[in-house]
Amino acid sequence: MTKPDRPTGKTDWPRIRAMSDEDRLAGALADPGAQPLADEMLARTKRANVVKAPA
Repeated sequence: MTKPDRPTGKTDWPRIRAMSDEDRLAGALADPGAQPLADEMLARTKRANVVKAPA
């Protein structure tokens, strides 16, 4: 039995690893579609329970 091939992504991991934490944070904050949640929004969130479907 062989392992299935992992899907390949477009992430440049060596570039990410070479960045400082500050550079990664600045890059993330520059993405308008991936802004962090405000404290007010985090306070209103509720935990979602994951229920596995019966086998």
